[in-house]
Amino acid sequence: MSSLVIQTSFLGDMVLTTPLLERLAERGAVDVVATPANAVLLAQHPAVRDVILFDKRGAERGFRGLKRVANQIRWRETANGRELRGARVAYLAQGSVRSAWLAILGGIGERVGFRSSAGRLFYTKQIPYRRDLHHATRLWQLASASPKELPVNSLRPSLFPSAADVASVDALLNDAGVLFRDSFVALAPGSVWKTKRWPSYDILARTIAEDALLCAHRVVVIGGPGDNELAAAINEQLLSVGAKPAINATGKLSLLASANLISRAVALVTNDS
Repeated sequence: MSSLVIQTSFLGDMVLTTPLLERLAERGAVDVVATPANAVLLAQHPAVRDVILFDKRGAERGFRGLKRVANQIRWRETANGRELRGARVAYLAQGSVRSAWLAILGGIGERVGFRSSAGRLFYTKQIPYRRDLHHATRLWQLASASPKELPVNSLRPSLFPSAADVASVDALLNDAGVLFRDSFVALAPGSVWKTKRWPSYDILARTIAEDALLCAHRVVVIGGPGDNELAAAINEQLLSVGAKPAINATGKLSLLASANLISRAVALVTNDS
């Protein structure tokens, strides 16, 4: 039984949707409707058959764009030509009315989403939104028949960086003189929302450099191109106490490469980003 997941929220939401994708993949093919920004996180993901791009604020904005994406939900292009996608159930991980209508226009008869969502009137099954659960578990329960099936252990999101992603991280660290056994702390000082930026990453970096136990760790700054100034402020504090400069990865890595870099760090300090 194939299924469709609609997740057009932010990057973090897509990451937290991956346990749901893996659960659905146990039953059959899984296709995902994603924005161009968060779709890249699903590259090489074994639980996903197709990613259907929905540029809801750009090329697919408005009803005509909605219809174009709905047509892709109905049909998929294969080596043998066009064939019905065959998704029977849509899981509305992003709960807007627009997402619900996208599933309806795509011919999905069963639509599952949270009882608290804006598009709930168009769902055929409403799942209680439990605030006592981690969001990854909340999303996972969309595919569960009973609350008794909730996992005992915490769910771990899954991403699959390519060999090229891993190689780009190797090159960055090698150029900075970080050897295989060397340890580092990753700092992610940026955020699209200025109100979510903790202002003291530079002081934290200096504290790491001056602490007798922590000073063995290099500091790596991750983020987008717009975070270069934040990285420079961190580096200035490190140099002021004679520490090794920060390794600036801002704007130099893909999202999946950044995930690989984070996986190698002994710790990550980040905003809600």
